[in-house]
Amino acid sequence: MIVVRFDQADCVPCSVRAECTNAIRWGGQITLRPRRLHDLIHANHTAQDDEKCQAKYALLAGVEGTIRQPRRSPATAGLATAGCERPILSTSTPPSPSA
Repeated sequence: MIVVRFDQADCVPCSVRAECTNAIRWGGQITLRPRRLHDLIHANHTAQDDEKCQAKYALLAGVEGTIRQPRRSPATAGLATAGCERPILSTSTPPSPSA
């Protein structure tokens, strides 16, 4: 993989800069990948534009957001263990089964 970075002095006067980069402090950057990797990434991105794929992603993103929400919320930070005592694990060996 080759990364090409352009100096800000080269990008600032360019008339199509907004189409190339939104960087404020640096110039543009281009990543050149081997052809097979480029084609694979392009095919995956094209497949993700399909409505069926977008519907599946929306469903998964909704489920993941719902699962993570209580853990991220400051209001529910301690609810997972609030009022619950932690189990004490015994280090002794369990009794042998009766014969």
